Amino acid sequence: MLDAAAGVFCERGFAGASTNTIAARAGVSIGSLYQYFPNKLALLETLRERHVKGLWGVLGCACDEACTLPWPGALRHVIARCSGYNGHHASLMTILHKELPVHSRTMDRMVLAQSTFQKQLRNFLEVHRGSIKVSVDQALFMMPALGRGIFTAAAIEQPDTVKGDRLTDEIVSIMLGYLT
Repeated sequence: MLDAAAGVFCERGFAGASTNTIAARAGVSIGSLYQYFPNKLALLETLRERHVKGLWGVLGCACDEACTLPWPGALRHVIARCSGYNGHHASLMTILHKELPVHSRTMDRMVLAQSTFQKQLRNFLEVHRGSIKVSVDQALFMMPALGRGIFTAAAIEQPDTVKGDRLTDEIVSIMLGYLT
């Protein structure tokens, strides 16, 4: 149902999507859809939860992998994995950021996933501490904030840039400038 909802939202936008269309695409009855999701907003919130958890999972793995790489290639590896994930989901990101407030009730359910990612990012930063001029705690705050801001703006204002290496290169340059 979530894959069907993502497809319908990306094709028709939130306003143009209907639960009937989503149910039909998913191959379920409207009653079955409503058993799990009371409305299309609940579907969209659940899609955001899945998207963000997926992103944190990809980034966490990239941080773990990058601990064995030399700086600045390690940073590029992490940003490239983020770019790849976001590029693959650019249309969905646009819908999520336009239609949902930054914080909602689903954000509370993501605490464990966020905590796991933050530990992986902290470990990545600790491993590369000698190459970073700012404190690990400050970098732990700024890196996700910068990445989120840039990817969100790009997805909404310049969606074609989210899918290419150019945005990755620019984010790496910005983060290297800040971190080193």
